[in-house]
Amino acid sequence: MEMDFDWSEFALIRADEWIGDQALVPEAATGVYAILMRNAEPILEVSGHFELGGRPPARIDNYVHMYSGASFDLRKRLKSHILGTVRTSTLRKSLLAIDSYYSGWEPFVIGCDGQWDDMTLDNWIAAHSLIAFRPADDALMAEQCLLRATASPLNISLRRTDAYARRLTALRCMLDRKPIPLCCADAAFK
Repeated sequence: MEMDFDWSEFALIRADEWIGDQALVPEAATGVYAILMRNAEPILEVSGHFELGGRPPARIDNYVHMYSGASFDLRKRLKSHILGTVRTSTLRKSLLAIDSYYSGWEPFVIGCDGQWDDMTLDNWIAAHSLIAFRPADDALMAEQCLLRATASPLNISLRRTDAYARRLTALRCMLDRKPIPLCCADAAFK
């Protein structure tokens, strides 16, 4: 099931192109962004997004809207998601948490020592992601409008009571080897 969303106000750049020329996103620009991932349905299916009642995310061709944000420096924030670490990006943390618990989609964790490999994740995100962004004077309001208009499954902060957000919270806690909050335990695993 696909949801219609008008992306015409957004600039669209493949992540691998942006890595090669980060000036494609204006320096210190305030705005809203979305990260869409190619053929991402298996990530959502295996981690229970639809089973837990999640809305179908918007699409652009075979790219699925997975994450959104607002920033007072779009280039810097996108860099943390596309080329950062689990410590700098909740998007990356969610992807690794899903990957560490479920094995039904293309993994990007390598090495027998059990350590996350950020470079491998960088490469996976670069090869599978489309960046949508637009300047906005009131970036937080623009993000709220985007989140009301379309599902952004890997966002948690504005959806703490949502069953899938609680599952992602639990998975992130497991990744950090922290106790799972009681409010999240019921939605955690099947």
